[in-house]
Amino acid sequence: MDTRAPRLPYPYAWWVDEALGSELPREHRATCSDCIMLKAEGHHPDPEHGQPFNPATKCCTYYPYLPNYSIGLLLTSGAGELEVGTAAVRHNIRQRIGCTPLGIDGPPGLQLSYERSRDDIFGVDARFMCPYLITGANPHCGIHPYRDHVCATYFCKHDRSMLDLDFWLSVRAMFRTAKKALATRCVLELCPDSEVLDLLFLSDGMPSKVRGRQLSAWIDSDGHLSADTSRRLWGRWYGKEEEFFALCGDRVKALGWKEVRALAGPGLAVLEHRARKALARLQHPDIPPRLKWVGSGPQFVIDRDRFTQGTTIVTPLHRHDFVAIPTRAFDVLEGFDGSESTDAVIDRLRTSRGVELDRSLIRQMVDLGVLEEVEDGEPLEPPFTPDRLTPQARLRFSRVAHLASQIGFDEGGRATVTLQLGFKEIEFDEPDLLEFGRQLAIHKNGFLAEEATHWALGGATLSWEKVSELLEALCSEGILKVV
Repeated sequence: MDTRAPRLPYPYAWWVDEALGSELPREHRATCSDCIMLKAEGHHPDPEHGQPFNPATKCCTYYPYLPNYSIGLLLTSGAGELEVGTAAVRHNIRQRIGCTPLGIDGPPGLQLSYERSRDDIFGVDARFMCPYLITGANPHCGIHPYRDHVCATYFCKHDRSMLDLDFWLSVRAMFRTAKKALATRCVLELCPDSEVLDLLFLSDGMPSKVRGRQLSAWIDSDGHLSADTSRRLWGRWYGKEEEFFALCGDRVKALGWKEVRALAGPGLAVLEHRARKALARLQHPDIPPRLKWVGSGPQFVIDRDRFTQGTTIVTPLHRHDFVAIPTRAFDVLEGFDGSESTDAVIDRLRTSRGVELDRSLIRQMVDLGVLEEVEDGEPLEPPFTPDRLTPQARLRFSRVAHLASQIGFDEGGRATVTLQLGFKEIEFDEPDLLEFGRQLAIHKNGFLAEEATHWALGGATLSWEKVSELLEALCSEGILKVV
């Protein structure tokens, strides 16, 4: 099996072409059968952003929630290569581990520990190994054609960074909604007993997971249900759980995507629209005709020259991936302000800054979200010119959400105020400007330029000449903007 081809599990594989109207993209960098995260070239230079995976587990340190219909499809598949995974599922059914008419969920204690320390556990801690993983020299999934939708939409690395991630998260949300609706339908049709429904569903009609509050009183931390509890949950199907699951699989197998959409309601139609839109962006290989610099943001982290001099590491939200680019090239990306065509900016930066920007690098920055397309008709902020800075001008930080401030001391013991906006850092160490720096951070959401003349200690004032010089420099650097 070519695990690099993101083939969805059943039943979703039957519906995806109709749902998305196009073939799924491949993730060539996520080499599951020859795991890149076990090799040096797959490791992030900062272990906090993605330490190597454990060879015994790879990324399979997650306990999937298998819905009733997926279990039924697995148990009736008769596939010899699924014998080990099928046996593990049957073991959970017989031992009543997280097993309800809705499906099989993970032990509450395990899930709680995982959610508390996910970043430290994922891909590393063998205690959280998936129960359906076939261990050995090359660990692999024992239920792969019927695996959970979360597993099917996860990739440690993406060909096109945030665009890929956005698409797979959209697909995950779409099938999560379908999963809830289909599992619920199966229970309502096959097991409509009043007590069963009261136990399995919350007051708002949503399915109750084993790890949830609704069932926690009857389940131990390892996920075992007592025989009495199982009888109440299963009703007429107690002792015939496999037969029930098989019937669930048969019912869902007979459905087309239109029927699934009708069952799940308008919410699924909205998620389908979003997944199609994300796929369309992903399939668009051209660099947008106009771009603007976004700078640092919550969706990625920028480390300039931290690990290798002259190299900037950009780490997207998907923490096991990263992009390394020359710092000299990264530092000129602010030249993209949306006012000129992409080609014109490339030419200008080549002439004025002596930097040749490769188009593949620009494509990477667009995929990461560092550069953003400017839509036709989108209003642009006029470029800053000194004549716009008057005492009555209103200013604010260009990216308020990314501002950090700190009061400290330098090596000589002098007090300092440091402001950081993305990778730009401004330090105020002159005694008469410490209060100016502090007030600047306090007024991050906006202030009149003339107000800054009062940002001094002891009721003193600063001259407009001095203040305007400081504000002009901050505007020119793109730290402040006139609004």
